[in-house]
Amino acid sequence: NVDAGIPTGTIIGIYEHDENCVLDENCVGEECTEQEAQCLANTLQPGTNLVAAAYCLYSSSTFFVLTLGNGTYGFTLDENIGEFVLSHPNIKIPETSKIISFNEANTYMWDEPLKKVVTGWKAGTGKSGETFSSRYIGSMVGDVHRTLLYG
Repeated sequence: NVDAGIPTGTIIGIYEHDENCVLDENCVGEECTEQEAQCLANTLQPGTNLVAAAYCLYSSSTFFVLTLGNGTYGFTLDENIGEFVLSHPNIKIPETSKIISFNEANTYMWDEPLKKVVTGWKAGTGKSGETFSSRYIGSMVGDVHRTLLYG
């Protein structure tokens, strides 16, 4: 994606440090198995245990979006001062939108009822009568960012 100018990004999840996860730097081979298993268990936690989550989007601008569990905040890198500046306070996905976003490459494998619904959305002949446009980059962080801002 980078060579084609497609936005890329980094996804970050932060959990509380587990004091039981201590690796001996001198540990080699089989003797490390128990220590490694304890630390691996520390990384295999559900998302509900996150204390913070964020992503960084590298595109025409660099965005850093962060939640500490109560609100989502977007910052844009100001290259003139070399700092991220709050540009999107309290981001919320819009209640309504006329945008659909999914990979349409495999629609030929969908069942007919689903194909009919999506075709109706695009043509404006669906239940709402609204015409939906399709937006899909195929770069997860870019797609998530657009969805957060525009629905």
